[in-house]
Amino acid sequence: MENHNHEEVGGNRFFWVTVLNVVITIAEFVGGFLSGSLSLISDAFHNLGDSFSIVFSYIASRISKRRQNERNTFGYKRAEIITAFLNSIALGLICVFLMIEAVKRISNPQPINGDLMLIIAIIGLVANLLSAFLLNAGSKSNLNMRATYLHIMSDALSSIAIIIGGVLIDLYNWTLVDPIVTILVAL
Repeated sequence: MENHNHEEVGGNRFFWVTVLNVVITIAEFVGGFLSGSLSLISDAFHNLGDSFSIVFSYIASRISKRRQNERNTFGYKRAEIITAFLNSIALGLICVFLMIEAVKRISNPQPINGDLMLIIAIIGLVANLLSAFLLNAGSKSNLNMRATYLHIMSDALSSIAIIIGGVLIDLYNWTLVDPIVTILVAL
């Protein structure tokens, strides 16, 4: 009974973290297009991948707990491995695309609305910190929650980099920082 309750809490927290991630993704896509910021769009793609990753990892975790049977003599543990592999391929392809776009922007800088970029990045940082707070308690006893917690903390660092980029664009009109931050986020 205790384990079932722990899984329910973990599932509930994963749900809210996923909702926050989707909100961040939408805000960053819209803010990225309106402000002209490639770094916001790159972080939006990253967060979209995170949202899918969280959902797929949760589903794979549930599937992998099924017992072996005559047809699947090793059980369903491979579901987690296959999901991780597919998530990695998708994230890798997105990163390559974003890096190509960033290099294009370095050679052909675009105007960027630093104020809007800054506001959206702050929203992303707050949502990431809230997600980290939701996952913190479970991250000490649940490996999936710990991995997601650490990933969310790295997303918060990306938001901080974008905030710094927005400040530099506002203060010095240094639009070159946007593709540089994009490359850092992609890496």
